[in-house]
Amino acid sequence: MLEKLINPILNVRKELKRSIATLTFSTALALSLNPNIQAQDYTPRVFDEPLLVEKTKSTEVSMDMNPRTRKLGVAYVTKEDDLKYGQLTSSKNFEISFVGEGDKDKVCSIAFNPVTSEPAIAHNRTFYHLNDSNWDSEQLIPDRGKFSWVLNSLAFNPQTKQPLITGHSMGDYNLYSWNFDGVEWNKQILDYNDAINSDLKFGSDNIPKISYTTFAWNSHPSMVMYHPIHYTNSTIDTAEEGVWDFPEGYTSSLALIPAGNIGNTEDIPCISYVNFKEHTVHYAQWNPKEETWEREEIDDKIRSNVSIVLDSSNNPILTYVRRNGDIKLARRVNKEWNIQKIYNSNSADDDDYTSVDSAITDEDQLVVAFATSKSGGRVNVIPEEGAFTPRKNAVENWTGYE
Repeated sequence: MLEKLINPILNVRKELKRSIATLTFSTALALSLNPNIQAQDYTPRVFDEPLLVEKTKSTEVSMDMNPRTRKLGVAYVTKEDDLKYGQLTSSKNFEISFVGEGDKDKVCSIAFNPVTSEPAIAHNRTFYHLNDSNWDSEQLIPDRGKFSWVLNSLAFNPQTKQPLITGHSMGDYNLYSWNFDGVEWNKQILDYNDAINSDLKFGSDNIPKISYTTFAWNSHPSMVMYHPIHYTNSTIDTAEEGVWDFPEGYTSSLALIPAGNIGNTEDIPCISYVNFKEHTVHYAQWNPKEETWEREEIDDKIRSNVSIVLDSSNNPILTYVRRNGDIKLARRVNKEWNIQKIYNSNSADDDDYTSVDSAITDEDQLVVAFATSKSGGRVNVIPEEGAFTPRKNAVENWTGYE
């Protein structure tokens, strides 16, 4: 997941419309993500032009890749408050569909249904899911009330195959979850401490885990938290004491090393986060033997959120945006970080907000999506060369690209 959470709410309603267009994109970016390479040998090629999903100003983007069908989907919100979905249908184009009326000041989160392989999106107060060629919607939160809501993260339970969503109210700033049991949605409060900006993953034990942040308010510091749902919270890091001002705090992204991979008996959380007060990006990993968080500062002069994935050797890969708009990738191999620029920005506007998200294939091929709000406005995808090439032994039910 990516995220611009605390902004004045612009509620621009427009007549619903549906449009499907095929848009071409340009040059791919070749990245070398061989898990056996040394950090100093990691030198991805840099191209000035990524793949274009749509030329539109956007502040939020979310991406997911279906591990069974290799289907890639991108959800994003335009400046006109349209929630859209981009589906990669071949090596040369995306198909864009209108999902519903959105809010450009709120994040969106996409995940694929493990049963139907169709995309689902959580945004604003609503859960959307593709049914054949139509987007169906279920409103989780009534429109009544003066406060708005942010649905941060969506994931499907690998055991029940049902969706789970986490988010917060912009009124009480409690952290909530919405769990679908096959019949109805059940809402639960997860944290009362001004908790926002959650990222949700299911562990190898099928227990959902989340990372999230809390407000800095009066003497209460801003914090990054980790919370296996139904378990005790764990504080990862704290910012300086501040006022009611989210830029003094953090945004985070979560990945899990499955139990049994490195001798661990339980999942090990790996969390990347941005300190917006210091404009620095950090990495934290739980040490189960010492029962403590091991933290590192990775880079500075950060503009946007940060996204984390793990390769097949459980090496963390962080993707984030610098103040000048350049996109960087930080990958740790043998406890050594290698940082490379993977996209050259032509933006000189420090206010050009950029949202970024990433995914990785089971062949360790990285795909990055990002959106810009100014500089012409673009929703883009940067794939590693070969990331969308079907495997020779294609998985069951894989239908290929058109």
